[in-house]
Amino acid sequence: MKAYVEKKIDNGLVDNLNICMCYFRLGKFNETADVLVRLISGENRDFLIALQISSDLFEVRDAYFLENLMNCLKAHSIESLEVVDKREKVLKILSGSFNENCSLKFLSQNNRANKDTISQIKSSWDGKNSIIHNAILNSYALMHAGTLDDTYFSDPTNKQWVGKSTHWAEFLSIGCLGTIHRNNTDVTQAIAGFIPAGQQNDKFKNGGKHYAIGLALAGTKDTDKLNKLTDVLNDNAASNNEPVVHGACLGLGLIGYASADLTLVERLKTFLYCEKATIGEAAGYAIGLIMTGKIDDDLMNELIRNCYENTHEKIVRAIALAIGLMCFNNEEQADKYINKLLECKDQVVRYGGALAIGMAYCGTRNNRALKKLLSLTASDVSDDVRRASTMSIGYLMINDYEQIFKMIS
Repeated sequence: MKAYVEKKIDNGLVDNLNICMCYFRLGKFNETADVLVRLISGENRDFLIALQISSDLFEVRDAYFLENLMNCLKAHSIESLEVVDKREKVLKILSGSFNENCSLKFLSQNNRANKDTISQIKSSWDGKNSIIHNAILNSYALMHAGTLDDTYFSDPTNKQWVGKSTHWAEFLSIGCLGTIHRNNTDVTQAIAGFIPAGQQNDKFKNGGKHYAIGLALAGTKDTDKLNKLTDVLNDNAASNNEPVVHGACLGLGLIGYASADLTLVERLKTFLYCEKATIGEAAGYAIGLIMTGKIDDDLMNELIRNCYENTHEKIVRAIALAIGLMCFNNEEQADKYINKLLECKDQVVRYGGALAIGMAYCGTRNNRALKKLLSLTASDVSDDVRRASTMSIGYLMINDYEQIFKMIS
């Protein structure tokens, strides 16, 4: 930090960009706001730097930090109308609305995906294997992510083929529309066109719809959608409508990604401990998404205790992965929790511990973490744990990937 403060760049200017990124890593949103206010109150070049810093901070997608930073910026007393206008432009970038509008416009206007590729893959489908059918639909969604181009699904010649999916495959086929409609605030209306009037109460289609909304608005913390999904959970809390609750939990987790909203977490805990594997699994993933990169000691200890006590493998795996997401970028602070996972006799819990190492030390090339992962890769009795350990080595070495092959061999 001190090095960046003292370092001078062009024409003796301070390196404000790296200073703000350091403040971000340290969780100091007040200090970051002070730098941005100073820049927007300065010359035009300073304002442009403030816009660049805001864009870089938004790209990190830490909803908790961004929300607090925006509150600090709004709290600053500014008298000049010109500076107030500049602040509004910075807030627009930090809130994501500028990025979403630009992304939607660019991707929809520059969509070069070739639909013939999907038609060729589709022609080789035997008409029976639902996994291949679902894979083709998701391939289309990934090819057209964020473009709003769902015309292949709505084409009369393909509609019957698209509708061949059933049960959880049906859930996923509706869910993949969220990928296509990324950043589209009217995603609910867009999805409604793919649920016929006579199937409005289909639990798999409705569950997929909630999941799709989460995928489309991931990380936005859209209050309106969060409230609607919470209402869905309240309405179905006592029912056996598992696909709907599963989709709503995932939708909540995605929209509230990295927001560290403990109110949402408390609501999801009800479903985590409901002893229904499908619902508990989704609630576990959702808690992990909401708390990504944020370690709350009480919540961590509660989740680890539940890992040891729960008898449902799906729920245990989801909780273990949630703990891994909470460890993201926390390095030594996460060690004591990782060790608790690795000490467990249950291979599913150790699997989560191995992934947690990769999350906690992602991109750091930390030698101690690498030694631990190599030891697990070579000696753990579970294939799943060894596989997770090998994957985590990739996370650690992501900034120096050329060394991975030598290390693994």
